[in-house]
Amino acid sequence: MEDKIRLILNQAVFAPSGDNSQPWKFTLNANKLKIYNLPNKDHPLLNFQQRGSYIAHGALVENINILSSGFGLKADFKFFPKSDEKDLIAIVDFTNASVRTDHELASSIILRHTNRKAYKSTEIELDIQNYILECKYPNSNLNLHWISNRKQIEKISIASSKMEKIALETKELHHNFFKDIIWNKNDYKSGKEGLYIKTLELPIIIEKIFKFLKYWPIAKMLNTLGFSSLAAFGNSKLYSKSGAYIAISSKSTTQIDYIQCGILMQNLWLRTTNKGLSLQPVSGIIFIAQRLLLGLPLKLTKENAKLAINQYQVIKNEFNINNDEVLMIFRVGYTDKLGIKSYRQKPYLVNGK
Repeated sequence: MEDKIRLILNQAVFAPSGDNSQPWKFTLNANKLKIYNLPNKDHPLLNFQQRGSYIAHGALVENINILSSGFGLKADFKFFPKSDEKDLIAIVDFTNASVRTDHELASSIILRHTNRKAYKSTEIELDIQNYILECKYPNSNLNLHWISNRKQIEKISIASSKMEKIALETKELHHNFFKDIIWNKNDYKSGKEGLYIKTLELPIIIEKIFKFLKYWPIAKMLNTLGFSSLAAFGNSKLYSKSGAYIAISSKSTTQIDYIQCGILMQNLWLRTTNKGLSLQPVSGIIFIAQRLLLGLPLKLTKENAKLAINQYQVIKNEFNINNDEVLMIFRVGYTDKLGIKSYRQKPYLVNGK
């Protein structure tokens, strides 16, 4: 059974994570798998309270669950089982299933990726929309929201794109972003955590500028000439070329809510992949605003702090989300061009009890 579990993990790690941080390690003993969070993998400025990493672990869990049936196994998860081991996300007990079945979404796990290109503005067919929204909800706290109205898409696109302005004008966020960029193709192919520059789908001239923009003094100077606002404007135009926006909201924001958000996110992402659609998370502005609303420190200008909170409210208003908190938002649509997929490192797996 251990050999099967290792094969499952080799595919399951193709789960999305913030800046491709891959914040997990595993121990395996017979049929018992332990999943640990690596809290320093993803930067805490956006990944505050490990919320982003918990979402990534939820996506990993969904992959394990989907893949297990194809190997004739059943996976039983116990989340946060030990109060004295805060980084122990789950203990997974595998048993032999009575029937081996290939899950319809299993083949989409390797194909799934973030596509940052422009999508078509074509409205997504109702039957495909219904198929995507048939995701199984891990708990009753979570809700899915769908918007395909053009005016609303434009408003959400503008609100989401303000993250670029804020990030380029904030030293901490600027450093956080550029330190995770992979510039070398060999590092990219090795599966090293981080975002390969080519996956950002930048125009060639902007990609060349990026090599200089990573230096804060240069970025600061260009911002005085309006570069940060121009970048946000460009992204708003790109984001608006989408068929729809999807949001996941929750009545509460506990650790398990974020794990289950990741489970739901991965299921809907695999469904969009299965139907030939592309998807991109655009949730940065949400994490910034929520951090500020919780009073956690972040060295923004007063103008940008107000901007983040206002744009978060715009997003909530357009999705008609009142009492819930927004956990993630995505743009989705058809495109003729596939994005560049990120590689993954082999699972960090050790024998253990």
